[in-house]
Amino acid sequence: MGATHGKENKCMHLIKHKMLNSSLRNIDVLCFTEHWVKADYLKLIQIDQYKLASYFSGKKYNHGGSCIYVKNGIRTKELNYLKGISDKEFEMSVTELVDYGFIIVCIYRSPDSNFWTFFKTLELIIQKIVKKEKNFLCVVTGT
Repeated sequence: MGATHGKENKCMHLIKHKMLNSSLRNIDVLCFTEHWVKADYLKLIQIDQYKLASYFSGKKYNHGGSCIYVKNGIRTKELNYLKGISDKEFEMSVTELVDYGFIIVCIYRSPDSNFWTFFKTLELIIQKIVKKEKNFLCVVTGT
């Protein structure tokens, strides 16, 4: 799918143009980066058959962000030990898919961020997950 422009953000574009329909029947997790949506508004966005499991939306800037939607009926769990790590250098949403044994990490790196700081933070995240969640598969997505 191509980039969306103007005032319409990616999530709203997908919903408005009904691209999230029967073609996603077998998809359990949707990860979005650079959604450009503030937290209060993001919580209001409904995607049929999915729930918002995790999100990051910057408070001081208008662009970037990451979020994870999970199909209704799939149990998720917040990973509190990873809260507070996201910032302008490393924008992350993360959730555990309880019944699958997966941890989904959705990350976004702003082009203005420091490349090395981003990778140091990614390394820290992976180390924390490996140390805490020994029997889980970690899936990292994003841009």
